[in-house]
Amino acid sequence: SKSEPTLAISLNARYGHRRSTIDKQQTVMPTATLDIPYTYMMTSSAENAYSDDDEEGEVDTFHVHDLDMLMPEPASLVSRSSPRISGAKNSTKFCNELNSYVAHDKNSRQVMHILREILSHYHHDIDFTVLHEQQQIDGVVFMCNYYAVFFCITVWSDEEADDAQAAQTETTRFEFRRKSGDCLASAKFWSEIQGLFRALDSEYVADTVLPAMDFIALELSADDMDLDTDDDDDDEQKTTMMMESSQRAVFSQQELHDLTQCLSENDCFLVDELNVLYERLLSCTAIGRALLTHRPFMWQLINRCMLNADVCVMRFALLILDKLSQIDADGDGGDDDGNTMANDSEWKLFENATALLKNERLLIQKYVVQLLAHLTKQPDWRMTQTLQHEMMQRVEKYRQRNANHLTSEINQIMDKIHTIAYV
Repeated sequence: SKSEPTLAISLNARYGHRRSTIDKQQTVMPTATLDIPYTYMMTSSAENAYSDDDEEGEVDTFHVHDLDMLMPEPASLVSRSSPRISGAKNSTKFCNELNSYVAHDKNSRQVMHILREILSHYHHDIDFTVLHEQQQIDGVVFMCNYYAVFFCITVWSDEEADDAQAAQTETTRFEFRRKSGDCLASAKFWSEIQGLFRALDSEYVADTVLPAMDFIALELSADDMDLDTDDDDDDEQKTTMMMESSQRAVFSQQELHDLTQCLSENDCFLVDELNVLYERLLSCTAIGRALLTHRPFMWQLINRCMLNADVCVMRFALLILDKLSQIDADGDGGDDDGNTMANDSEWKLFENATALLKNERLLIQKYVVQLLAHLTKQPDWRMTQTLQHEMMQRVEKYRQRNANHLTSEINQIMDKIHTIAYV
C-alpha cells in the first residue's frame, strides 16, 4: 500500500498535473479555489509493491479553499490592524522588528518632527522630502560620499496596543525601506537612524548635537593594523608606492579616451568611473588641467552628465566641475588666473546650471550654487540677457526657500550676474 502523501505546494499556474506532462503549456483560469499538486513519497517497501506497468511519480490534485490554513503569516511579522493612513497600507503589510522601530509616548507628528531633524543634521549627503499627508519621508543618501541608498520611512500609530497600555501611553512605529541601492550602506544608515532616534527619544532638544553611530565600516583601511616588516622592506615599499602614485597623477591619452567613451555611452559603470576620477582629482590638480584641455571629455561632462537622469551621475558631474572651477590656467591652484571653462561657446555650462536650479532635489540645487560661486572668480561671464534674468530669478528663489543657507555664495553670484557681458 502507499504511504501517507506529502504535499509539494506550488503557486505556478503552468505547473503540470503529471510528471510526464510537466513541460506541457497549460493555461489555468483564476478560480475561487487553488489547485495544489502533491506527490506520494514512497518507502522502499512501497516501491516494490508497484508493477512495471505502473506510472512512476503520479501527481494528484486537491482543492484548498483557505490558503491561510497552509501558509500562515510568519511569526516575525508585526500583528496589528491596518494603519489609519491610506498611503502606508501596502508598505506596512510586511513590516517586522528588523526594519521598524517603536517609539513610546510619542504620536505620529512628534516622530515625524524628530526624524526630520535627524535627517536635516545628518553628516552624509542626503536629500529627502517629507510627505505629511501620507506620513512618509522619501529620499536618497550618499554614504561615504559614494554609496547611494534610496529609502522610504513610513510612520503610523500602533492601534493594537493593550487597552490598559493604550490608556496611559501612545505607541508609534516607523518603518524603514530600502527602495534601491547598496544593502550594506542601507544597513549602516538604518542603524544610525535608530541610534540617533534612541538618543533623542528620552528628551528631545531642537539644537541637540547628534552623536556619531558606528555600525559597519564601508572603507577599507590598514592604518590600524600592526604590520611587522623590516625597515629596508618598508622603505622600498614606500618608494614603490610613491612612484605608482606619481604615475597615476597624470592621465594618459588612452585613459582620457576610454573615460570619454564611458561618458558618451552612459556606461553601467559610469558612477564608479566618476567616483575614481573625483578621488584622483582631489589628490592632484594636474589631473584637472589635463581634463580641462581635453575638449571631448569636457563636452560630455557638461552637456550630457550634468543633465543625466541618474542623480548619482549628476551629483558626481557637479562635484567634478566644482573642483575644476577652482583650478587656474597654470595648474598651480592659485587665485591669480582662471580658466575659460565658463565662457566656452560649445559647453552649455550656464544653461545647464540654470536648469538644475529647478531640480526637484535640494541637494542638486546646493551643488549648483556652490559651483556658480566658485565660477565667480573666473573672467567675466558671457550669456544672453534672457538667461541672465532666468538665472537671477532662480537664485533668488533658492535664497527665499532656504534662508540663512549659502548666504555668502548667493551674494557672490548675484553680484557677478549684474556685471555680465551680453552675447
